[in-house]
Amino acid sequence: MTADNAPGGPQVVQLSGMGATPAPPEPAVTIVPGSLSFPTISQGTTSGSLTVMVTNSGNAALHITSVAVGGNNPKDFSGGNNCAGAFAASASCTINVSFAPLAAGLRSETITLTDDAPDSPQIINISGNANPAFIVGPAPGGSTSATVTAGRMAQYLLQLTPGAGYSGNVALVCSGAPMGATCQVPASVTLANGVPSPFTASVSTSGGATLPPLIRVRFEPFDGVRILVLGAFLLMLVVHRWRDENRSCVRRMALCGVLVVMVTYAAASLGGCSGGSSGAAVTPPPPVITPAGTSTIVITPTAMSATGQPLQLQPIQLTLTVN
Repeated sequence: MTADNAPGGPQVVQLSGMGATPAPPEPAVTIVPGSLSFPTISQGTTSGSLTVMVTNSGNAALHITSVAVGGNNPKDFSGGNNCAGAFAASASCTINVSFAPLAAGLRSETITLTDDAPDSPQIINISGNANPAFIVGPAPGGSTSATVTAGRMAQYLLQLTPGAGYSGNVALVCSGAPMGATCQVPASVTLANGVPSPFTASVSTSGGATLPPLIRVRFEPFDGVRILVLGAFLLMLVVHRWRDENRSCVRRMALCGVLVVMVTYAAASLGGCSGGSSGAAVTPPPPVITPAGTSTIVITPTAMSATGQPLQLQPIQLTLTVN
């Protein structure tokens, strides 16, 4: 109410309002930078560490329960942090991340921060690009394809050129050789200092212009003379013992004995007469000949990263044509 000397006074003005309860204090999270992007490095090497700062920008204590790396390529990124526990208003912690790609190409991942802020969890995107640990190609004067006649050897002069900063041993295994052929490669190739390392892969094929010689198998006949002597001795014993008892029976026994000995000797001789002393010719099975056609020879490399993890490497493919 207002008092004055104006006509109609005093004047009255109606006022109204509503009281509000003050908002309770709460934590908030500010992340700088909001994402990480690593410069390009070679597969199998490790980058320098990048840092993310996490600050409690609210007016109450912030409680961080976990910091996790996840997604498609978790083994490509590693690091540590000091962000576990409670953080007062304006307090900060840091997350350190390194990039150690196990495969070539673009690699991406996320860091998930779980806490009691209203917008929890917070996501930090990280990414990096990797060049191959090494490049495979023909050595000077070499090629990844070869054409040979069955029975000859195909050779491939190749080399591995390491990417920037990569060094180590690359193990090699060869497969895919056609029937009657074998593939050989060095057990390993050492790479260092960006210097190309040459090596040779060879494929030996099978074939022949002539058949192998015949194999003679000798069949030895039984010793007929020994059998005759033994038979005669037995007959003499029989004749001597029973000659006085029955001469006709003795004659029959002698005749039977002689017949037995002759039949035995004849059978034994027939068993060995086909070979005689010269033996019989036996033809071995024909040799395996590498068939004509085109094959893909595969060389599988294996290597480890600087952190001791196996690298994801592409196989080396060679072309073999046999006429």
